[in-house]
Amino acid sequence: MENKTKSKLYFIAHRMNVGSPSNPEHNQVDNSMEALDAVLDVINETQGNHLKGFECDVRLTCDNHLVVVHDGNMKTMTDTKLDKNISAMTYKELERMKITDSQQYYKGLRNRALLLPDSKRIRAIIAQKLQKSTIIPKAVDMFDYLVSKNYENEVVLELKGAGGDKTRDAAIELINTFKNKLNFVVKGYSPDQLLAVAEKTGVRIGLLEDAFGYNQKEEIDADFIKSMPFDFYSIMWPKAKSKKLLAFVENNKSLYTWTIDSALHMLGLLKSLERFYDEFGVLPQNIHLISNIPLLLGEYINSDNLQIPLTKSIFEKYNKLFVANASL
Repeated sequence: MENKTKSKLYFIAHRMNVGSPSNPEHNQVDNSMEALDAVLDVINETQGNHLKGFECDVRLTCDNHLVVVHDGNMKTMTDTKLDKNISAMTYKELERMKITDSQQYYKGLRNRALLLPDSKRIRAIIAQKLQKSTIIPKAVDMFDYLVSKNYENEVVLELKGAGGDKTRDAAIELINTFKNKLNFVVKGYSPDQLLAVAEKTGVRIGLLEDAFGYNQKEEIDADFIKSMPFDFYSIMWPKAKSKKLLAFVENNKSLYTWTIDSALHMLGLLKSLERFYDEFGVLPQNIHLISNIPLLLGEYINSDNLQIPLTKSIFEKYNKLFVANASL
């Protein structure tokens, strides 16, 4: 099989997290304006350095404002454990509240990081995030800010929440307002909602694989990829196996994998890609690693910190797949 296009590897900052090992002020609350400033700083300082853009989540308030936030209930994000859904609140209520990152999610992640390579720095990044607080921003304010900063990189917009058609329609209106100024791609769990977004906005859409099978009736397998008109698929990195990768190549689909949050995860993905490349001589043309620590991943592939376990293998496999291949 002839590789007509050279494969490229990109990082996407998951929930706008850059995962800075050296600047605590860059490790901010998920989906916040402060985290966005960190993304902009990193892109400006490093000319991207594989950071193609960021991912963010949008939900709809009861007074029809799209807000940028991951969790659907304030209980996980407030010291008072306020048990109230975002969809049941007005934006005036939201903007009076300071939120933090989900303590349960990130403390669990920090504990699990004890077993990972580069444990000390990953745990420090999480600890720094958990010390911060913010106010949930309106999506329109965030995108206005990006336009004012002449942001040209990718915005991966994930549709969240139980808002259904209302959230979709609000997102369509917002995207159409900014699509000539910002580079949007949209992902989510619902094929019907995504197809409606594509029809009414013309932006690229991608189906997100459900980790627990709650939101999808069909598995994202090779037959599904061949039959559906999505531009990309966002799949869990352990599921990037040969049959699925071949479907990406044969149908010219971009691959977004999640969530690559350690050297162990990255090496596991690169091993799968290497096995596929050794058998078929090709890779999907655009491979995106969605990560909470893209700056650390950049160190691993640039051999900036080879004393971290597994990074020598990461460096070697990255160069085989994406550097040596690009020169052929």
